[in-house]
Amino acid sequence: MRFQYRRWTINATPDISDGGFRAHARISPGMLSGEEYLPVIDQADLGHFSREALAVEHAINWAMIWIDTQEGERP
Repeated sequence: MRFQYRRWTINATPDISDGGFRAHARISPGMLSGEEYLPVIDQADLGHFSREALAVEHAINWAMIWIDTQEGERP
């Protein structure tokens, strides 16, 4: 599942692993101004889930928290 959150693109795709699904999130910077450079974050091992939907949901939640933290929205 790929979508925009704030100025970032989140791509949450589960990896099939050991009879279940491993949560995976890739976070890419969106529109940036000036000389600003932000790296792509690729977090591949966010937990193992029995259902694909749970892995996707967990990856999205993790990515949103990461983004909020980077932008100073969460402690």
